[in-house]
Amino acid sequence: MSSSDTEMEVKSEAVPDETTISVKDEELELDPEDSVKKEETGTAADNEVKADPVKKDTGKVDLAGDDEFTGGLGVFKEALKQFAANPDEDVTVYHLTEKCKKVSCYVGIDEAGRGPVLGPMVYSIFACVADEESINEKKKKGQSLSKIEDCPPVLLDKLSKLNDSKQLTEKVREEIFQKFSDLDYIAFGLKIISPSQIANKSYRRQKYSLNEVSHNAAIELIQGFADRGIKIERVYVDTVGPMDKYQKKLELTFPDLRFKVDKKADSKYKPVSAASVCAKVTRDVALKKWKFPDAENIDLGLAKGWGSGYPGDPVTKRFLRKNIDPVFGFPNIVRNSWSTASDLLEKCAVKIKWESDEQDEVAAPKISKFFGKKSVGDENGDESVPEMSRRKSQFYSYRDLYQTTSIF
Repeated sequence: MSSSDTEMEVKSEAVPDETTISVKDEELELDPEDSVKKEETGTAADNEVKADPVKKDTGKVDLAGDDEFTGGLGVFKEALKQFAANPDEDVTVYHLTEKCKKVSCYVGIDEAGRGPVLGPMVYSIFACVADEESINEKKKKGQSLSKIEDCPPVLLDKLSKLNDSKQLTEKVREEIFQKFSDLDYIAFGLKIISPSQIANKSYRRQKYSLNEVSHNAAIELIQGFADRGIKIERVYVDTVGPMDKYQKKLELTFPDLRFKVDKKADSKYKPVSAASVCAKVTRDVALKKWKFPDAENIDLGLAKGWGSGYPGDPVTKRFLRKNIDPVFGFPNIVRNSWSTASDLLEKCAVKIKWESDEQDEVAAPKISKFFGKKSVGDENGDESVPEMSRRKSQFYSYRDLYQTTSIF
């Protein structure tokens, strides 16, 4: 395997002051509970991300463990380490290879964890070198490039089992993700969006929908690839909201790139399927490694966990009921802005009245208050017209000016 260059960038992002988010629980199917043991057959990457010793191939890799790795797995591990250290901030990382900077790539974007009330939402961008041999064969058969790009051949096609992450078991997802780290013709980026950041935006005045959070994450990752020299041929995106509006937004933001926004893109285009796997594996491991502050007495119950994190999961509902503080609310793994959580806060938490709330309750004076009242005699110049109820403007006072009803 030829060596490849790996780049990693980790950054913490603050919430924009003017933004807010208003969301409701989305009705999504629960991910199936996987009862398969986590035995892996992949190997650690040969390319280096830092000067740590390379872990020898033992045939088994625990993605949630503390072992050090290089290459794509090293970037993945560092992202989780940064996020575990501060789960209230977002983290963004990139794994790059030289081949993706020199050869045209098809790029896919997808997310995991959009609907759950617990844990982060993870966005992933994935680039794969085009399979020029297959493309040329299709051209010889008379197919146009536009037709070929309806389902572009990529070198990733040779990777068996790759599909939409929701159609794969946890074991298969982790096996595929491990193999990504050994490939010199792919690149990927991950953005872990903190549940605290998602929830906190709901308390701003200006609305900032979850769709917009998703769009902005995708735009950031595309820009990240472009800034780092990835040679992008076309970008395939699993739609969030209306397809036409989303595609137009992306085209206006990146006029030099071509886009295909589609429904169920994660099952139609291999780069999107790969992004789906990256996002799902990252979110799952981030939840497994979640650590609560020592001061928090968390009740995990007999299930020893919080379930799938989706609002309809009984285990998740129990976790929410058992871990609500009447004053401080939920632990930071919970998205307080989801109606499942906010409804429980309304029922179980202490109601607090803030000074700003009291100020908001003071009704603003009507504009008519600032104008004097006319009497019937006013039209005839009658002196019974009452004086203006408002104070004289400083403009008139400083200039010793007075109101009059006639010039002569």
